[in-house]
Amino acid sequence: MVGVDAYFPPTTSELAAAWDRLAEKIQTWRMASGLVRKPFVITELGYFSGNGAAANPGDWTPSAAVNLGLQKRCYQATFQTIYRRPWLAGLFWFWWANPSKPHWKGGPHDNGYTPRGKPAQSVLRYYFHLRHGIPMPALESKV
Repeated sequence: MVGVDAYFPPTTSELAAAWDRLAEKIQTWRMASGLVRKPFVITELGYFSGNGAAANPGDWTPSAAVNLGLQKRCYQATFQTIYRRPWLAGLFWFWWANPSKPHWKGGPHDNGYTPRGKPAQSVLRYYFHLRHGIPMPALESKV
């Protein structure tokens, strides 16, 4: 397998378009490197639930104001674009729980990376059900 950590910095106004451009760059790199026959995974990707998550997803700022809607939109953009690429074998989200920080339990007041107890969790649930053919109501697009 070939993998990449995907903390790429699109802006919030162009999340889906940015992911499409990045997916094209990854595919071009895979072809140029002779890696198209190897399964490709995103080995780590996450969005903290605070202001600035889309602009710099790999740089969590403890003092960032909580922005649950932005985290949800980042998850949606990922699933609506690169996740649908036929060459993507999987995606590992950072993180559900962190044993080293047990006080980070998620929920509406946590600006950390976990989607647990936040609107982004509904996005994960929706696409998991969709992928496995489990009926589920349509995903609400508004936050």
